[in-house]
Amino acid sequence: MPAFPPSAAILIAWLIFHRIAVHGGVRDLFDARKGTSPFTTWAVVIETFLLSIVAVTGAFLDLREPSMAVMVGGNVLMVTACGIGMWARRTLGRHFSIHLTTDQGEGHQLVTSGPYRWVRHPVYTGDLLFQIAVPLITCTYEALVFAPIYFLIVRARMGTEERMLSEEYADYGPYMESTWRLFPRVY
Repeated sequence: MPAFPPSAAILIAWLIFHRIAVHGGVRDLFDARKGTSPFTTWAVVIETFLLSIVAVTGAFLDLREPSMAVMVGGNVLMVTACGIGMWARRTLGRHFSIHLTTDQGEGHQLVTSGPYRWVRHPVYTGDLLFQIAVPLITCTYEALVFAPIYFLIVRARMGTEERMLSEEYADYGPYMESTWRLFPRVY
């Protein structure tokens, strides 16, 4: 029986940390607030679960010699991903939800502070970096195919979210014009 690869143990620890620190455990999966786009909500959850399974499983296969530089780079990228995600979630506070919903009835205002000063979707920015970091940590390069899949799902989700926020908040249009979607000066 092969030994448990350290990269798999590190990745499992990161996956647990990311789920708890960025997304608040599994609570957000069962958020009582109903929103739009349940397809993209669950597509993101399922895609991320599959990515994690492939990367952890890949760590057990002798597909290639693990590269310490790539694994370190993946961990640095994961720190960045979690940091951005935690900052964005903290900025949103109790209004964070994986469901596309607004809480305007509860006095929620459009958030344009914190990471939202530069990008409209910093949680997705962090999660996209997460999608790239996971395969690098285990040197399971085949799992990098999940990042473009995630991006396509989230791109559709961002469109829905931006339409919804434009209808809810009169100042969302000008905010969109002054910020980038995911990465400042890139996209």
